[in-house]
Amino acid sequence: MHQDRFATFMFCVRGAKRMRFWAQRPWSDPVHTVLDYQPYLASSFVAEVEPGDLLYWPSRYYHVGESAGDTPATSVNVGVPRREHRPYYEIKDLFRGTRPASSAPLFTPDAGADGRLAAELPTALADAVDAFAAELAQDRFDDRATGLALRVRTAGGFWPTEPPATPSALEDDTPVRRSAPLLPAPGDGPRAWAAGGHTTSGRAGAEAHAVLRRLAAGEPVRVGELPESGRAEVRRLLEELESFRAVTRADPH
Repeated sequence: MHQDRFATFMFCVRGAKRMRFWAQRPWSDPVHTVLDYQPYLASSFVAEVEPGDLLYWPSRYYHVGESAGDTPATSVNVGVPRREHRPYYEIKDLFRGTRPASSAPLFTPDAGADGRLAAELPTALADAVDAFAAELAQDRFDDRATGLALRVRTAGGFWPTEPPATPSALEDDTPVRRSAPLLPAPGDGPRAWAAGGHTTSGRAGAEAHAVLRRLAAGEPVRVGELPESGRAEVRRLLEELESFRAVTRADPH
């Protein structure tokens, strides 16, 4: 029995599931969860769902899930963060995927033979501090924060998003159309674009921007129609956007 930071939408997929709720925490001990909730059953209320049902509850409700039948129940939850430690989760998202290189083992003794901690940080921890300090340099931080904002803005409310598909080669005469919103990074000059919760790995130049604006307007685009000088860049960009499921190939006829 526990409380989440999410307002939750639960979709029942298989079996029958019973969700038991408490509008207020029914115990006084300074703990966040309890395993034995039998003493608090009288103050709970129940909602049962079957396949195809959707159940919502606010983040402030304490709850526990139970199978309501003889077989296990399966559900899919979509949570909207509403409470608790928002800066912690935002920082975690901001630095997700960062892997600082370490020049020493991650596990080191806590203290010396005399029981005292060393005055300096363990090498592995110092390496991590240096790596994060480098990520906080203005340009790198701006790029990382902008990329995160673009990914969240284009993710359609889902986080984290499904990984990109494997890119496949795009022929000159194959038309592609936009199938999801395309969003450029702010600023002038070459910049990244985002779609489907992902950002492009390179920065699109003026010619690629013109193609993306055509796609955003609903026009089909063929690589073979473009000037030879810009085809390679645009081809790579379209293949990457297709892997994001943001463009789709149309019938060439």
